[in-house]
Amino acid sequence: MKEILDKIQTILSTNTEDFSEPYVEDEMVEAYDEFEMEELYTDIYVLVRNIDEFYGENASQKAALLLESFLLESMVLLKKDPENIVVESGEFYVKATSFTPDGEVVLSVFEDVVLINSMIEYYNDALANNEFPQMEIGIGFATFVKEDMFEEDEECDSDDESCCCHNHDETEEHTCHCGDDEECDCEHDHYSDEDEEDYGIDFNNTALQLAELANSDDLDPIVMNDLAYDMLIEVDQSFFESHLEAVSLEDDFVVYHGNIVVEE
Repeated sequence: MKEILDKIQTILSTNTEDFSEPYVEDEMVEAYDEFEMEELYTDIYVLVRNIDEFYGENASQKAALLLESFLLESMVLLKKDPENIVVESGEFYVKATSFTPDGEVVLSVFEDVVLINSMIEYYNDALANNEFPQMEIGIGFATFVKEDMFEEDEECDSDDESCCCHNHDETEEHTCHCGDDEECDCEHDHYSDEDEEDYGIDFNNTALQLAELANSDDLDPIVMNDLAYDMLIEVDQSFFESHLEAVSLEDDFVVYHGNIVVEE
């Protein structure tokens, strides 16, 4: 964390005109591997909940630079972790997806969450000491089972002229695909094998939903789903039972939340 403190101090002590594009290391590349279907994956979603306070007419450029530094350092940390398959970022978030077949790997990925949550304290201390708004960060952590985009090929009705596939012979089995610029009114899902990603995608965006809940109302900055929690307690039951609290939300949706940081 000393390196993070040094970077924070550099931002605060340098004239804003002297800042150039942030440095990103060359070895930060996205790693893709071959995985089996129907495996477990985990998403980390780091969300800036109060992004509007850092931009606009009355916002401080140094405060914005500190926010951008936090997001950059979070992205660097996630990209350096070999467990993460893909990392993406935007103006107000950083997201990572990892292949997590067992609790030990989920724990390894969760360590990234703890480090990022610890960095938040350093950045917010610097922001507060300079009378800037503090970052309100929510971190969602969700383990999920990879789902196929489609389970089996669907047949079009060859007599349905509204379908772009209606010219197929009626005895021929085929998957219904419509081109991006073609209109089709048939009730098929238009996917092809080429659309299938080689890593797990959570189509429910669970980690994002958890990040939106985190650090608000009565919930701590880290919120995870029940599957992630179940896998973590398989590795260290006493630690996670004592550091995370269960909360039942609408429709009996149970999440676990806490505020775990690196101990000095």
